[in-house]
Amino acid sequence: MKPYGYISCEKLQLKESMKTLITLVGLVFILEGLPYVIAPEGMKHWLAKLLEMRAEQLRITGVITMISGYFLCYLAQKSGMF
Repeated sequence: MKPYGYISCEKLQLKESMKTLITLVGLVFILEGLPYVIAPEGMKHWLAKLLEMRAEQLRITGVITMISGYFLCYLAQKSGMF
């Protein structure tokens, strides 16, 4: 019989993983909102330019951004820097 309040190692890992995931999503929200707080007029100008871009340009920009994000995550996880 397991003691009251016992959490298995797997459940603890899942709990920590979810905690990390929610923290990361929160950080993304903070970083996404920061330009709107710091420079709202600049963001309006930038968004107007964004509307003028072709769909293909937006798609390429998105792919490059995703690859850059993946590369940063890979470096953080696999390198001995952190």
